[in-house]
Amino acid sequence: MFRIVLGSDDFHENSESVKVGNVAHAIARILLANGSDNKFQAERDAWSLIHTGIEAKELHPLDPATLSLNLTDYGNGIVSFDELVAWGRWCKRFDFVKQSAPAANCEYVPLFPLLADYWDKPQSELPEALQARVGGRVVKRFVGHKPKFDANGEFERDAEGRYPVWEEVHIEYHESAEGFPLGWDALTPDQRQKLARKIDYQNDPKNAEERTYLWNLVCEKDAIEREIRKWELMHPQSISEAKIQEDKLAELRSKLAEIERRFESPPDTAAPQAAGKGKAGTVTTPTKTKVLAQTWWRAEYEIMTMAQSAGDSLRRKDKRTSNRAIGDAVALEIEQREKAGKKRKGPDGQTIKNADLLGWKYEAE
Repeated sequence: MFRIVLGSDDFHENSESVKVGNVAHAIARILLANGSDNKFQAERDAWSLIHTGIEAKELHPLDPATLSLNLTDYGNGIVSFDELVAWGRWCKRFDFVKQSAPAANCEYVPLFPLLADYWDKPQSELPEALQARVGGRVVKRFVGHKPKFDANGEFERDAEGRYPVWEEVHIEYHESAEGFPLGWDALTPDQRQKLARKIDYQNDPKNAEERTYLWNLVCEKDAIEREIRKWELMHPQSISEAKIQEDKLAELRSKLAEIERRFESPPDTAAPQAAGKGKAGTVTTPTKTKVLAQTWWRAEYEIMTMAQSAGDSLRRKDKRTSNRAIGDAVALEIEQREKAGKKRKGPDGQTIKNADLLGWKYEAE
């Protein structure tokens, strides 16, 4: 089953009822990440699933104003959280959970700087507060029933010998409030650093608007790339059809290039840091949050592994192994790989040094 975390914004006026529209959007994101053709198809499929639940009387959407049963405009309705959880298990697809609430009047405290002295330490040597954030716990969850067998391999039956005995089936999985998919001790120091950066970016409320912006761009990009593939597979039967195909592909590729450009310069939603003053006023530089948001390559390349390999290569050639030199080498490798693949504009060495190698130092293996 897919785990869907619902935050405070998904609930109606601090109640125990969830907005149906928000549930549909959350399901659509899951479907899009798992094979749906595009954002719009994912939305349609999500609403279809919800409608099936209503028809089966597993979901009962209410009007948020009158709290009366509402089957005509359930898109703006609400359902109780407990009912939503039961429906997710009934359809055997979704595990709805509530997002852990932060302490009152307390801002998110980034993990990365707190863990700076512990990347190579086992979990047992971390301070207790950090162990609670990265250690997680093993959760046992009910998923269904199965028939029980006796010692002879036969169905075990009730006292009257009439009906088979069924036993509950549970699954166990690791769960961490901070988003570590595995326990701390199962990760390498490089993986811990990479994951801590990612968790900080995803959980800091200051980045919420930027994350939404980037998510919408990903959806747009995916839809256009699928459309391009569809037009590329067409076989025109005449000169006019060939011209139509050529014009359409040119239009779509132009839109794709524009989206790629927007990826390189997302809106700066974090507070800018002053870098100096000139005649035109205060000059600002992008914050570290903005730099991290632009690192699409982090999701597709093992930057720290590449950095270690680049450092080893530079050392064998008796060249400098500074973070800047290693950053340049990693940027060049990404550029060469992209030329043979998606042909995206990769990062420069300075960006790699500042965004990915911050706090890291090359050590010969």
